[in-house]
Amino acid sequence: MNMDSPQYEIFLKEPALMESSYGRKKYVKTVIFRADNPAKMIEEIKSNMKLLCNE
Repeated sequence: MNMDSPQYEIFLKEPALMESSYGRKKYVKTVIFRADNPAKMIEEIKSNMKLLCNE
C-alpha cells in the first residue's frame, strides 16, 4: 500500500477513544491526516473558530 506523508497534526485537549477497523479500541491524543483541499479546510476552520468565539 502506498501512503502519502501526513500534512497536518491536531493535538487534542483530552484523549479520545478511537476504534480501529479491526475492533481494537485505544485512546489517542493526536490526529494526523492529509486534506484533499488544504486551503478550503483552513478556511472552514477559521470560519468556525470565528463563530465559536462570537458565542
